[in-house]
Amino acid sequence: KKRQQEIDDSLQNVALLKKQRQKEIDDSLLTVANIAKQKRQQEIDDSLKNVAIIAKQKQQRYDDSVKIAKKRQQQIDDSLQNVALIKKQRQKQIDDSLLNVANIAKQKRQKEIDDSITNAANIAKQKQQRYDDSVKIAKKRQQQIADSLQTVALIKKQRQKQIDDSLLNVANIAKQKRQQQIDDSLKTAAIVAKQKQQRYDDSIKIAKKRQQQIADSLQTVALIKKQRQKQIDDSLLNVANIAKQKRQQQIDDSLKTAMRKQQQVKDSLQKVADISRIRQQEIADSLKIAAGKKQPVTDTSKTTTAKAQVDKSKALVQRDNVLLQTYHITNPDILIELFDNAEIDGDKVSVFHNNQVIINNQMLTHEPIVYKVHADSSNRMHEFILVAENLGTIPPNTALMRVTADKQVYKLSVKTDLKTNAKIVFYYDGN
Repeated sequence: KKRQQEIDDSLQNVALLKKQRQKEIDDSLLTVANIAKQKRQQEIDDSLKNVAIIAKQKQQRYDDSVKIAKKRQQQIDDSLQNVALIKKQRQKQIDDSLLNVANIAKQKRQKEIDDSITNAANIAKQKQQRYDDSVKIAKKRQQQIADSLQTVALIKKQRQKQIDDSLLNVANIAKQKRQQQIDDSLKTAAIVAKQKQQRYDDSIKIAKKRQQQIADSLQTVALIKKQRQKQIDDSLLNVANIAKQKRQQQIDDSLKTAMRKQQQVKDSLQKVADISRIRQQEIADSLKIAAGKKQPVTDTSKTTTAKAQVDKSKALVQRDNVLLQTYHITNPDILIELFDNAEIDGDKVSVFHNNQVIINNQMLTHEPIVYKVHADSSNRMHEFILVAENLGTIPPNTALMRVTADKQVYKLSVKTDLKTNAKIVFYYDGN
């Protein structure tokens, strides 16, 4: 009857162990999901901050461009006023000034086009880098590029109109002056008219050439915009594919972890079932002895080891497992060292690694008890549970657990008793 009662207790403990193990699996999956959610939320917050900073910088550059444009417009107006005043004073100075103004305008326009192309290339390069950082930033940046190109086109159109108006005003003034000179002297007017006509034709040719250059620049900008749009679309597609692959990898890793947990539960149940069968055999042997039959020879060493494993499994089930800390590491090698954290008073402990005994009922001293663990992509979660085997002469059972991983040392001061166990968890995030 006593053996039968022990079997019933073992079966109840198995059911309780199975239920608690299933709860630990659910808690682990929920913890993984929460960590992933927090990490994703942090990435979204960082992206929003980066977008705000980039938008502010873009607005500042736009304001600076407007100020420069206004300043240049004022300079052009001042130059036109000076040219008109000089024309009134001397005709020769007017001709020289017109030629200088044309050259300066040509140089300025050429520099503006070169600067615009250089700025467009630099901005495109910077925007490409930002698009690689975030899909949301890439979409917003695409809109900003379109607005910038529209603004550039509008500014170029306005600038072209100002140049045409300036040329028209210069032509009208020259025509009036030439008419007065014709009235004064037909010969002088004819010579000067011929010279002016030549210069006017040259101005027309220069204006047409400049118009062609502007058209070519606009066509080049349109081509760059089209290529940049294609690069942006390719970048967005690559980012989406990478995110999809990463998410799929995370799901696969989570499933593998859950399957490993399930396998561990099955292994634990199998061990308990084996122990139950051994005890059943012992009962049968006892009954045979009571009936006067021959006692069979059994392997007592295996039975004792299995019994010790069951007793320690009871310590995991019947006591509260308090989670002290969870760490994420990238180095696969984990070094565990155990010391007595106070006066040496005979404290004895056992340590479970993923529900398997790795340190069995050993006394803590100032010399470390050392155990090494190697993690890999197929075995990412490593759970260590510290169980007090006694309270020593000075309760409670005190231990210092020193963990070395990723070239970093984690020190945990653990105080356990006969009602609670201490638990820490490591997740391996490497390849």
